[in-house]
Amino acid sequence: MKAMAGVGVPPQAPTVVTAADGVTRCRWATETGRDLTAYHDDEWGRPTHDETTLFEALALTYFENGLSWASVFDKRDNLRKAFQGFNPTAVAAMVGIPGTAARIACIAVVRSRSLKRD
Repeated sequence: MKAMAGVGVPPQAPTVVTAADGVTRCRWATETGRDLTAYHDDEWGRPTHDETTLFEALALTYFENGLSWASVFDKRDNLRKAFQGFNPTAVAAMVGIPGTAARIACIAVVRSRSLKRD
């Protein structure tokens, strides 16, 4: 797999590139084995005050910790289902509901294999 988010990228390599369409983007958007140009151009780094959009960005960033962004992005639809469309109120209401732990632990959702189950 190609380098993601600067990992394994030679220090002399630029962190931005100009694509064939003439748009300058972060290297990870086009040269990491996945085409993330739509995400880069339309979502990433865009200011928002929408609670659901902010919660999604926070959750995806949390799951990306220690993984490649591409891994998290591949699971985005599964995460959206597991977290009620990233609706903070709906997620808060999941606390204590039977089956919530199973939903979050589902193989379709990004999770750390190092987590121990009680």
